[in-house]
Amino acid sequence: MQLIITSHLIAAKRKSPTVQFSDIGRAYSLFLDQGRTVDYMQRHQNEFISDNEWEEEEKTEMEGGAGTLPMQDVQA
Repeated sequence: MQLIITSHLIAAKRKSPTVQFSDIGRAYSLFLDQGRTVDYMQRHQNEFISDNEWEEEEKTEMEGGAGTLPMQDVQA
């Protein structure tokens, strides 16, 4: 239903009384269903923060590893 309504709105924006296949394609690209979302996340997972990165940072901080700075008091 959302695809039909959105396709109609895209066609109306073009001032067309009929919906064309390109309108449907454009509307489809605007929304992701669960399957496409999972696929997108798997393909682009290296662009997002993962739990592994947080675990590695915590481990490094606990061991007093290089590259970490001590917490400092900030007074306003």
